[in-house]
Amino acid sequence: MVRAVESAGGSASDTPDLMFQFGALLAYSFALGIQDLHKENVVLAAHGPQPIDAEVVLSQIRLPDETQLLKRRSENPDDTSFLQSIRKNSNDLLIDDFTQLIDGFLQMFLWVARHADEISDIIETTVKNEVTPVKVRALLRSTKIYRDHLNFASKFEFLPEEKLQLERGDIPYFFRHFDDPAIYYMTSRTTSQAVKLHPTIPGLKTTPILKIEKLINELLPQSLLYLLKHHADRTWRGQFESNGFRFSSLESDFLIENDAHSYQATR
Repeated sequence: MVRAVESAGGSASDTPDLMFQFGALLAYSFALGIQDLHKENVVLAAHGPQPIDAEVVLSQIRLPDETQLLKRRSENPDDTSFLQSIRKNSNDLLIDDFTQLIDGFLQMFLWVARHADEISDIIETTVKNEVTPVKVRALLRSTKIYRDHLNFASKFEFLPEEKLQLERGDIPYFFRHFDDPAIYYMTSRTTSQAVKLHPTIPGLKTTPILKIEKLINELLPQSLLYLLKHHADRTWRGQFESNGFRFSSLESDFLIENDAHSYQATR
């Protein structure tokens, strides 16, 4: 389904709760394994950030930057993230912006965790009711790497299956069928026969899609520590609270606590 998205117009900073909205989108995308949300695939609509091209979903990702809403730590010096398009200091956010991001992130992530079983049931039921197998794009590399190669700006080492598609002038495209760990691709533009990629690269989640224990005990703490360490103002020292969590930036450590747990990372 395709629908028009009304642009917000004006400056991104015109929206008072923009960073809250961004944090909520980040949490939703992270929890559901939605990737490739760089600045060309997300627009600032009247109601907030709006993905306009979400092909890579239900991936097993470990950190929020893998959504590409944030700068990938492996991408240096280029920053193609959506956050960079609305905050130029995306890796060194002012504390007011950062606390809003965390507020939105926690509210949405905890909501997804509470409704994990319902969300999984809806996705599984929808997929099973489809006549043809549901295809999910598998992102082996950033589209920018492929585009740079086609523009003679990259000397990256590619798989044979990638080279085959690059040599015919295409951005390599790989996909999976829902609940199938194998990756497929098309050998030519005219064929309808999919060929399996070897070796198979793991990544797509299998049912149950969302597990509340993993969301709360694994993905949430590591994502919060990552955000605090890599996106809060580096000069900030202090504490703030959000949704039952206390965040502390100390001289040598970052600390996140709630009533049940304490998580720590060194600078």
